[in-house]
Amino acid sequence: MGLFNKKVPEGYNGPWAGECEHEDECECDLVLPTKPGIRTLMDNVKAYLEDKPQYEKLVRDLIPEFSKEKKDGGRFRKPKDEKETLRFLAMKLIEETMEVVAEIDTENGKHSRKKIVEEIADARDVLTRIAQCFEIDEDTINTMRIDKGKAKGKFTKLCVWDMTTRGL
Repeated sequence: MGLFNKKVPEGYNGPWAGECEHEDECECDLVLPTKPGIRTLMDNVKAYLEDKPQYEKLVRDLIPEFSKEKKDGGRFRKPKDEKETLRFLAMKLIEETMEVVAEIDTENGKHSRKKIVEEIADARDVLTRIAQCFEIDEDTINTMRIDKGKAKGKFTKLCVWDMTTRGL
């Protein structure tokens, strides 16, 4: 099994409901979490990465130079094509997002403002690069953010929806 299930659990009608339209040999494992909830999602990501060691991952532009200076070894290359570029960016976004989540983890109650800022900056860098791949500029994103905020609100009120009461 990949990072996520491909089939919707019976009775689940959550935000990612749907099935992958590909056959069993699907490369788009990112369809549906095994169970809703960020803690489960984090556990799935951790288990997936432990089960499938990453032999390649996207790194910041200066890492090859640092590696060469330290004589760490390892080879670096560019992605083969757009599909591979987007796959590496998607995995990097998951990695960086999980690092943000880990820093704001409320279970241990400890938070490092500096580390949270660093991880948010990393995630934003990856999102910016994804936007560039699709030729989407910051003004377009900002306009969408503002329009969506007007139409559906923002996250300022921190409204939590108890979805167990749906349809009652």
